[in-house]
Amino acid sequence: GSPVGWEKATFDPKQRFGPVSWRLLSRDARGYFDLAALHGSKANSSATYLYWEIDSPREQPVEILLGSDDGARLWLNGQAIFRTQATRAAAPEQDRLKAVLRKGKNTLLLKVANGDGPHGAYLSLIADEELRLLRPAAR
Repeated sequence: GSPVGWEKATFDPKQRFGPVSWRLLSRDARGYFDLAALHGSKANSSATYLYWEIDSPREQPVEILLGSDDGARLWLNGQAIFRTQATRAAAPEQDRLKAVLRKGKNTLLLKVANGDGPHGAYLSLIADEELRLLRPAAR
């Protein structure tokens, strides 16, 4: 499907763009989202979107720790806040971003582009007050 469609549309877990749909994805014990395992033989020259809904008890600053294989873009509440075109193996905390969460529901959309080989990402949030994960998904 068109990347513009995925990046601009309001999240709907039943939404499809052609043959592509959202799927639930968990990270492994190291905190790694293994996107190559998700896509199998179609992982090379691909892009994957990961989506989270996070509840914050108040407006508060947050630090986002991101690692990606390869390049990545990140949107918080629909606003682009980060982009890298790095060609690299993913490791935790390759990029550290500062942002502000609003009270209530916040959305994160991460796009990870892959050349070939391993494909995946790490993403963690650090905040003063506890955050609650409402919904994760990937496509």
